[in-house]
Amino acid sequence: MVSSSQVLLEQEKAGKTLTGRLRNGVSKLIEIAEKQAEQLKTKGMDKEEVERTEQKVAGTMNVIAEHALPLLRAIEAGPSAAKTFELAYLPDYLDKILNYEAKLDARIDKLLARLVNLKEYKRISRLQALTPPVPALPAPPK
Repeated sequence: MVSSSQVLLEQEKAGKTLTGRLRNGVSKLIEIAEKQAEQLKTKGMDKEEVERTEQKVAGTMNVIAEHALPLLRAIEAGPSAAKTFELAYLPDYLDKILNYEAKLDARIDKLLARLVNLKEYKRISRLQALTPPVPALPAPPK
């Protein structure tokens, strides 16, 4: 049985995701630069052709270094479906979330208990204010 994470990774490799398409584009740019570099190695080129080819290789590598790779790194650093599936079942990650939820629940319970006690105190104090004071009984004769 294939997991969802494996399916997402296969889609990425096939270029069906943004990251996969960008990786494929960078790979193609690198292949173009390698082909142009191979052309430099072939003999029989005059000096002008060599310079033009060197400029093309330098331009291609410049585009890769300045634009494509930083974009790819930024996209990979961001959230993705595959990372979400991987994080969903990590015990350390779940323990932290459950710990925060437990602390939050305890805090809410404590605040609700204080609120209930305050409401009860107000109700009792109002009742005491409405009832007339009981006169003190005289002291028994000795």
